[in-house]
Amino acid sequence: MLRTQIFKYFGLLILLFGVGGALICVQIVRPQISKNPADLWNIVFLYGGLSIAGVIVCFFLAGFLSSHIGSPLYTLTEAINRVRNGQYSGKVVSENLSGETRTLIDAFNAMTEELTEREARLSAGNEELKSKNKSYMDTLGFISHELKTPLGSILNYSYLLGQQRLGEMNEKQLSAVKNIDI
Repeated sequence: MLRTQIFKYFGLLILLFGVGGALICVQIVRPQISKNPADLWNIVFLYGGLSIAGVIVCFFLAGFLSSHIGSPLYTLTEAINRVRNGQYSGKVVSENLSGETRTLIDAFNAMTEELTEREARLSAGNEELKSKNKSYMDTLGFISHELKTPLGSILNYSYLLGQQRLGEMNEKQLSAVKNIDI
């Protein structure tokens, strides 16, 4: 996409140079054409050759710039898409680059390293929390079991006392037993 834009802008640049060159050529050639009309073809071929050479130079310049600017940015865009999909591994190479592009790629590589480390810390913390949760649930189950065993007996005896099957009780004792059997 960036290469297409670079070629588009260089195409506009070529057009501007062509129009400007034609205007300059007309101003330079007009006095010479009036002196010797036979030189018109020589001037047209010269201008045409220079225009074609300018177009070729602009295309080579566009290709050079797109490979040195567009290619690293395209590689960086692919790496960003990998990170967006959760793949933090793989650095973008910035050895032969300089300036802002290298700074951008180095910052991206540092960011992916930090994300990788952060994800590893979160994963380790998550495993630790799972282990603690399992230990908590085991302890809670043990305590629950240990409390249910005597409570069952206490509730059964309080029921029997409340029904006065184990002997007669006065009103104060019955009130106390009914508080146990909630």
